Amino acid sequence: MLEGLRRWSQSWSAKMLLGVLALSMVAFFGFDRLFLGGGDPVVATVGSQKIRTRQVRRLLSQRLQMIQARLGREMSAAEIQQSQVIFSVLRECISQALLDLEADRLGLVVSDAMLKKALMGTSFFQDEEGCFSQAKFQRFLRERGWEERTFLTMQREAMRRQQVMRTLGCLVYVPYMLPEMNVLTEHQERLGAVMTLSPARVTVPEPSRQEVETFFKDHATQFEKPAQCGFSALAISPDLWKKESLSDTDMRKKMYDLMEVVEDHLYGGMSLEDVSQKFGLAVVRVPLFSKTGPWPSVLGEHFQGDDGKALVDYVFSEDVKRRPHVKRLSERTLAVVDVQDVRPSFVPPLEEIRPEVVTAWKASEKRVQLKRYGEEMAQALMKKEGKKGSFALLPAVTLSSEKTQVPPKVQTALFEMKPGQIKVSERRDGSLCLVKLLEIRQPADGIIQKHLASQTTTVRDMLKEDFALAFLSSLRAHYHVHVHQEALARAVS
Repeated sequence: MLEGLRRWSQSWSAKMLLGVLALSMVAFFGFDRLFLGGGDPVVATVGSQKIRTRQVRRLLSQRLQMIQARLGREMSAAEIQQSQVIFSVLRECISQALLDLEADRLGLVVSDAMLKKALMGTSFFQDEEGCFSQAKFQRFLRERGWEERTFLTMQREAMRRQQVMRTLGCLVYVPYMLPEMNVLTEHQERLGAVMTLSPARVTVPEPSRQEVETFFKDHATQFEKPAQCGFSALAISPDLWKKESLSDTDMRKKMYDLMEVVEDHLYGGMSLEDVSQKFGLAVVRVPLFSKTGPWPSVLGEHFQGDDGKALVDYVFSEDVKRRPHVKRLSERTLAVVDVQDVRPSFVPPLEEIRPEVVTAWKASEKRVQLKRYGEEMAQALMKKEGKKGSFALLPAVTLSSEKTQVPPKVQTALFEMKPGQIKVSERRDGSLCLVKLLEIRQPADGIIQKHLASQTTTVRDMLKEDFALAFLSSLRAHYHVHVHQEALARAVS
């Protein structure tokens, strides 16, 4: 019994610590700064629960800060919209509301004693001797501007939701044979053989005019010429103040100040050459080139690594400006860019590239005919209708094999067949492989027992996740959920 209480206490402690870390992030980003404008409109209703603008904006800001921290830069409005993070945030808010309603229906209560026990067991608030430190707890609240009552209320709500979700683990049943079958599949060895069919086995005649025109029409994008761009630029980097020792914060401030100065010069009528003379920097003139082709060497001499990649991505983007302007490439590098020539991608007329289209048609037709020949040969070999071929034995492989001489496509094909079956697999060089499964070798009992426990845990965790999703889906069906689209749009605008 004491051991059970100890495990229960550790579980709540872990949950409490996660809650503390999440709340500390929210507190760091601030509530008031996230809520703009008057009122607090309802974004969605879940049964009797109301999800308001303040709650959505608070969680959205937290998510964006985490994403941008991983990216190492700020996201544009277009990137935020494309990421659809708002819908992930809204789903989380709805899930929390559903769990609150279900906790109310079940009459779940987190008593003061339970809350105190979780708080006392949180290592974040413990001193060096492992005892709860009131001083550390109060300092935590004070540094983040929290009231103790608000913090405890949110922790109580989180614990009620966890009580609902913990019941799911008791309802998950792991079929006895499923973990063992997974171990068998993952660790069984498959012995196969291959026979290579060269494209030389088939011949392709010259195409008719109609066939070339039809192929060109159906595969026009294959012959598209990439967009090209030519521009001039100069890099403004820490070389300008290399004699100074600046922190990242001071460097960032100086970069933004410099951006404003250079922009003022350009708006005042200065040319790119004037700016280069003022700062003593050389103008880099980049001739027409495509993003997918080799980059001009002069580009790498002045804009190296990530700065060069950021500059190329920018000049080929839809947001590029067609006048001299400043672009921030990184925290420590600016570029003054003047895009002079942009040529969009295009598909040339057929008559200009007819030989190229004919070559592509022949290659495509040869692949089709070779695959047809390979499938016919595979069927004949399995039926033993006089077809003979030389199969080369492959080393035995498992699903977890990483360093192996067996090509990935062939390895995949071996685990999709029965012994004696033959499949056709295409290779990158245009040839084909006939893959034959010779034997399936089951793992020894020792290997099965070694991996059975961990596989059972893995299967249980997967079933828990599926069960949780199904449970939340059933709650959505039980409680009426309505999203106010206009309020949601205003909340994220």
